[in-house]
Amino acid sequence: MKVAIATDALRLPIPDDDAIFRDALIRRGAQVDPIIWSDVADLSGYACCVIRSTWDYQEHGDALLSWAHRAAQSTRLHNAYPIIEWNFHKRYLLELAHRGIAIVPTHLVPADSEANLHAVAASFGCRRIVVKPAVSGGSWNTKAFACDDAGLHDAMLHLATIAASGDALVQPFLEEARHGEKAVVFIAGRYSHAFWRYSTVDTTSDPGDERLAEVEDDELSTARAALACAPGEALYARVDLVRVAGVPAVMECELIEPSLAFALAPESAERMADAVIGSFVAS
Repeated sequence: MKVAIATDALRLPIPDDDAIFRDALIRRGAQVDPIIWSDVADLSGYACCVIRSTWDYQEHGDALLSWAHRAAQSTRLHNAYPIIEWNFHKRYLLELAHRGIAIVPTHLVPADSEANLHAVAASFGCRRIVVKPAVSGGSWNTKAFACDDAGLHDAMLHLATIAASGDALVQPFLEEARHGEKAVVFIAGRYSHAFWRYSTVDTTSDPGDERLAEVEDDELSTARAALACAPGEALYARVDLVRVAGVPAVMECELIEPSLAFALAPESAERMADAVIGSFVAS
């Protein structure tokens, strides 16, 4: 069987971490081709396409969503298009909160609108806020600002720049996050492993200094509850958590192109390759 692994032009052929997954597929007899997502829409020659490192999509508006919709017409896409569509815009965080799942407090600012950041910051009760696009990855265009007059003035300017072309999110800057977010990874619906990851916005650690983490029962239940809100079971998923007042809160659900830290847990790449091959054997 032929499997496409979607990446972007800067990551071609694929990052080292995803090469571990590629090699696991090859050992199972698959032919694996890295493709640049923006260059290939017709994937009918492939049994499936696994999205992995399409990390430039946030710079291209809705292009990835359009590509995924077209690709899903010609092959089996992982993750499936309804999951990608649900996860593409971070308004899903508000859905999680509505369902009673703890999230990092989030204020959505629609495109071409404004927000009273003094009032928003006061409602958060924080010393700093984070302003970022509602469609974003890898901390792209994400900035932190102090909650004083000068900082909030700069935050308003950044918010206006984002809102000129799309929706924005305002969140409190959590001091807890400076010490790392716990990334909880699931493969084919089952818990696989967890690792510490670090934001590039403001952290006490090197963003590349990832290491395996133990997952607590309440963290695992929160991550599972968040994934249960998605429209279908994902081949791969990562739920990033940070504790707020001692309670695990969802910072993000990553269901499109998350780093899964295969290098830290190589057996997870084996399980993902088994799930890909097994889905065709079962069908």
